Amino acid sequence: MYKIVITLVIVTSTLFGGLKPNKKDYSSFDSIPTETLAKEMAYEMAKGVRLPMKLDEVTQLVNIYNFHTTIFFKKSIDIENKKIKPLWEKHQKELIQYMLKNDTQNICYNPVWQYMIFKRGIIPEFNYVSLNNKPLFRYTIEVEDCNKLKK
Repeated sequence: MYKIVITLVIVTSTLFGGLKPNKKDYSSFDSIPTETLAKEMAYEMAKGVRLPMKLDEVTQLVNIYNFHTTIFFKKSIDIENKKIKPLWEKHQKELIQYMLKNDTQNICYNPVWQYMIFKRGIIPEFNYVSLNNKPLFRYTIEVEDCNKLKK
């Protein structure tokens, strides 16, 4: 049952722009070891979507996986796209900050992720690559990042 809850809540909110489910009590997950929970979450999220998954005109979710207590979201960006190329060349820092803000809001406003980050110490990490798999940037979203949103 918890696999279904994890999949529905996390996949919709993380991948589809922050749909906000009702707050729930996730204490039933307390007995699951954190590494096992992270592994199961990553597996269920990846299984719940067809990868690669187009997120918008220039971004795709390529992979979801875990290592210990980190869940990795690998996304590709078409930096050669006529709309993105000038932003990437001239305003790279601002574009990265925009992506960070968007991912942070999607994660931190989700009740399941709040539980996973604040109570279980599971860290989502976003790795962005070009279409030819060249690393572009990466960041994690942690307790401090979620706390900044509350201010």
